[in-house]
Amino acid sequence: MEDKKSLFEKYKIVKDDEGTIAENKETEELVTQPDQPKEIVLPSVENNEEDFFEYNFKDDEEINEIVNSVLGKEEPVVPENEPVSMTVAPLVVTEEKEEPKQVKEKKVKEPKPPKEKKVKEPKPPKEKKEKGELAEPVTKKDYITIVLALVAVVLAMAFIVVKYLPMDGSPTSSDEQTTVAEQDLAKIQVSREGSLRNYVQSDIPNVFYMFSSDYGLQYYQYRDNQMVPVKSTGTLSASVNFGPAKLPVTIDYVKVGEDVFGVGLFRPDQHQNINLFNIQLIVFKLTNMPKGYGSSDDALLVAKITSAADLEKEYDRWTESYTVNLSSGKCSRFLSVASRETDPTTGTYVEDFCVLTTEGYNATNGKVPYLSGRNYDMSAGKDDIFIKSGNNEKVAIKNIANKMLLVDGDAVIFMRYTETGFNVYRYADGKESVVFEFTGSTNRCIFADEYILDKEKGTLYNLKTGKETLLVGYKMTSPEIMKVSPDGKYLVVMGIMDNVMDYQVHVYNIQTGEYAKYQEENYSNVNNLSKNLSFIDDHTVMYMLADPNRGRECVILDLSKAFE
Repeated sequence: MEDKKSLFEKYKIVKDDEGTIAENKETEELVTQPDQPKEIVLPSVENNEEDFFEYNFKDDEEINEIVNSVLGKEEPVVPENEPVSMTVAPLVVTEEKEEPKQVKEKKVKEPKPPKEKKVKEPKPPKEKKEKGELAEPVTKKDYITIVLALVAVVLAMAFIVVKYLPMDGSPTSSDEQTTVAEQDLAKIQVSREGSLRNYVQSDIPNVFYMFSSDYGLQYYQYRDNQMVPVKSTGTLSASVNFGPAKLPVTIDYVKVGEDVFGVGLFRPDQHQNINLFNIQLIVFKLTNMPKGYGSSDDALLVAKITSAADLEKEYDRWTESYTVNLSSGKCSRFLSVASRETDPTTGTYVEDFCVLTTEGYNATNGKVPYLSGRNYDMSAGKDDIFIKSGNNEKVAIKNIANKMLLVDGDAVIFMRYTETGFNVYRYADGKESVVFEFTGSTNRCIFADEYILDKEKGTLYNLKTGKETLLVGYKMTSPEIMKVSPDGKYLVVMGIMDNVMDYQVHVYNIQTGEYAKYQEENYSNVNNLSKNLSFIDDHTVMYMLADPNRGRECVILDLSKAFE
């Protein structure tokens, strides 16, 4: 056997002055890679003697175990967190020490296999030892080669998984006629721009508005693939009856063709003389009069109590409604408020007496439906549908659910709860008929305009026609919002897949059955999921996301590019 000092120098087993294990005194490369030969940790010693030391171990058997570990043999069993027991003492050079060293040198000149010590019976020594030579130790280069080979195998397996297995984990069928496009969102993205607040779509599809943090108002029009700031085209000054109080209203509005639109605010904090309490803001909207009502210079003015956060959302239900002349500002009630009570908590009229919806005032047959809970206790959560025809207003449908009210020509669409779920009804010519029946809770559904999406089954229902469309390939853990294009061709669903950081945009061509899935890298929410998903035209869609650097982020997509 080689002398102990030469053995340690041969295998570069050293310990620097600071106690760091290293290959030699000139390098600081730590031996931390897996599968590398383990080095022996020596106890700390002060280098205050000669440049070399004699390393005295407990016995020759321990030397043999340590040597074997260095050369790739069976490792000695060392208790965890306990260094190999050894002592270090200065070498005393005497004549008595010369003879033992000569004996050790003879062992080097005539190498013999170390004394076999079977630590584990199942692992006998390899047959190579029959040649009487020590096995060549595995070099650092060999380990690198092995690691690279393993990495290559792993990458190949990963490619197979990504290439041939479905991303959503759902089974595939060779009979599916749909096309799955798993592409970058940039393919269909028209623009992605920062903004201070949410864009809110007006009653004119390509016109949007935004309130600043200090309630400043700015209108925008989508043109040339971007939101362009535009100036108002007129101003309305009016005084409206808001319960027992008269409120001054000023609205800057825009007019595009025959369409008029404007929004304005009343802030109670700026009018201390008006007895309104527990009210932060009142928002007003100016829009076209329903067909068959008013003159060409008249417009519909609706209002509701709101909050600063809700100014970034789209509204559908309005508790107050007025006919207003754009030139004179003369204002009168559009819906009757006879026998309407006052809410003692706000000082205004009770809100559920005559609720006008966007669907209602867009009716084209001169009959304007609206919601009212006047026949029930406020806690009952029940509503009736009244219909205004000229100056006549009367109840038409009793005890509807979920405040659903849609208009389809002369027909009114609504729903009622059942023991197993709910039914959707069609009211026409004084008669009710079932459009379709739904088993399950409304919490399982996403409602958007005239559509319902069953989040669990992936079925899309048209509330006006009763048509059911099974979305082949649909699978989303937590869908949040959806919208169908005005022509009924495209469906957009946004939500979470497997986790909150896996936020996706799914696009379906309802007519062909094709669908495409895109990952939205910005998975943030805005005001409790108020992403303001809106169709600008039949194939252009917009939504809002939060942005920590810019406040908000406006994303516009061209869905016609999804299936090119």
